[in-house]
Amino acid sequence: MIHLYGEETTRQIRLFEKLRIKKTKLLNSLTFLLCCLDHHTIPRFLQFQNHIYSRAANRIYQRTSCALLRERIQQNRRELDNTSRELLSTHLRIANQLSATNCSQIEQPTWNKAMRAGQDSKARQIKKFTRFHKKQHPITKNEKETVINLSDEKLDGAVSSLLHKGLNFAVTPRSTPIEDILTGVENAILSLPVEKAEEARQETVRILKKLLTTQR
Repeated sequence: MIHLYGEETTRQIRLFEKLRIKKTKLLNSLTFLLCCLDHHTIPRFLQFQNHIYSRAANRIYQRTSCALLRERIQQNRRELDNTSRELLSTHLRIANQLSATNCSQIEQPTWNKAMRAGQDSKARQIKKFTRFHKKQHPITKNEKETVINLSDEKLDGAVSSLLHKGLNFAVTPRSTPIEDILTGVENAILSLPVEKAEEARQETVRILKKLLTTQR
């Protein structure tokens, strides 16, 4: 490769390949952390070893772990942004030094390597999340054990499933009141510091986007 493109260009190509792989892994890591946050699951590296066994202590440990999880998400996003900027800058330098044909010959191999690394990373993250979630949220009771039938009628699976949801269950509206939700969030964060308020806005937008995607 050095004989074809020169030492400096070869160094830029290798950096470009590393940055592509790094960006793919960061995206998988961010997805993993967001799934943990959505499903109230704490990754192992953020878990505290309990030395005080009480409900109050457990709540403190849980809140601290969740705060660290949110901090890791923000750090991951910052690192992803920096990596994307460096990747774009490196790509432009290579494009200025090589012809379009040579650029296309470099583009596909580096993309394939990044995709393979991303698939391996994704598989590992899925296994980790599944293992942590099952351990932290074990299923101890089924619907038949938690629904008590006081009538003479026999309940089928659909009715039992509905009753299992409890008295606080409400049917999901056909359209999401986005403006009302955003207005309520803005009113709630007026007294928060600027960074915390912006974090709340970003988290609200992310949840709404996810909700709108599932409703399509």
